[in-house]
Amino acid sequence: AYWAVYDAATSPAPDSCLVEAGEAVSSECCSSPGVDFTPHADLSGGNTCFVLGEDLIPFSGCVGPNTYGYGENCDGGDMAPFNAVDAAQCGCAFTIEGSGCYKANDIPGQQWFVYLDGASCGKNRKKGKKGKRKGGKKVGKKDKNNHW
Repeated sequence: AYWAVYDAATSPAPDSCLVEAGEAVSSECCSSPGVDFTPHADLSGGNTCFVLGEDLIPFSGCVGPNTYGYGENCDGGDMAPFNAVDAAQCGCAFTIEGSGCYKANDIPGQQWFVYLDGASCGKNRKKGKKGKRKGGKKVGKKDKNNHW
């Protein structure tokens, strides 16, 4: 996963990319000329809930098979940095799950996008203890607390 950041004054994002935060956008929005790329791994220290700057704590990590999770406005508190299982555990108020390019929240003077690589989240990565689905029906066994 990586951030794609445009300088709003000198090299703004294409107009077609300027949508509401959280919306999926064309891959062009995460790869146009003039964009500054910053891989999450370069700043996360190997953690999924990490401190990016003063009062900036994002979540970035696999949350299920072929599903990447991203969160902003997180309140990881004194626990960050740590490995959260999802954006909710990191205390994020804004979340996106999926694969592809999405509009993130902007910082004054900058236009932010996030590219989520769901393909990097292999089949063996699962969120929680949910049963698998086959033909619309859950299969598998519930645990001792009656959870899938």
